[in-house]
Amino acid sequence: MDMQGKTVVITGGGSGVGRVMCEVFAGAGAQVVAADVNTAAAEETCEGILARGQSAAVMTLDVSSQESWQALREQVNRRYGGCDVLCNNAGVLRVGPFSGSDLGDWFIQSRVNVDGVILGCHTFAEDMVAKGSGHIVNTASLSGMLAAPDASTYTASKFAVVGFSNCLRYELAEQGVDVSVLCPGAVDTPMNDGVEFPAEDRLIPPAEVAQRVLEAVQQGGKPYIFTHPEFAEILRQQLGEVISEFDATFAGEAA
Repeated sequence: MDMQGKTVVITGGGSGVGRVMCEVFAGAGAQVVAADVNTAAAEETCEGILARGQSAAVMTLDVSSQESWQALREQVNRRYGGCDVLCNNAGVLRVGPFSGSDLGDWFIQSRVNVDGVILGCHTFAEDMVAKGSGHIVNTASLSGMLAAPDASTYTASKFAVVGFSNCLRYELAEQGVDVSVLCPGAVDTPMNDGVEFPAEDRLIPPAEVAQRVLEAVQQGGKPYIFTHPEFAEILRQQLGEVISEFDATFAGEAA
């Protein structure tokens, strides 16, 4: 997709990867909507973009609220005539042992990481299907494919995003709409401040993630967007355990 003049809605656009996504897409010629519950932070994002003579707008959004999403859709349609690319990027992270944990940590991750993605897709997918084009990028994590201790509820939320995105991709593929799921490792953003990661999970700059997302949208047809090649062996091992157990279950049985 040529980004010139396209309208790109990015949730969590006030900080972290979302802010840099806004900058990268605007630099490629898109009309960027920085959507965030923190309006002041989104305004800071847009100020820098506008100062470079590029296009950006601030729109307040609570990703866990269907009413807030509908209000955003009305604003986007009124100002730009629709959304060409939706980046469901807003997310929260809670880590720690599950036993004895505060269930409030799960509920907020469920509302933002899962409900926010599903509501965003539900809000804009129909419009994209109607015009026969569009691209949705849902931010999950490598935690949406790999199991790790002390991140059970976060991992559950991101597994949900991966599964939902894969189903939606198959559903919308014949209708001209691409769906990609972003699965980064650790990124150097405020969300990860104070979090201890395994040695192999190096912190990468958010610009590296944003650039990969832009390239995936420009190329189209890319189901997964990854960042950390050093996790290839762990991914093969864990996915291989599934296949091995599946094969062992039916060994000797007629196909």
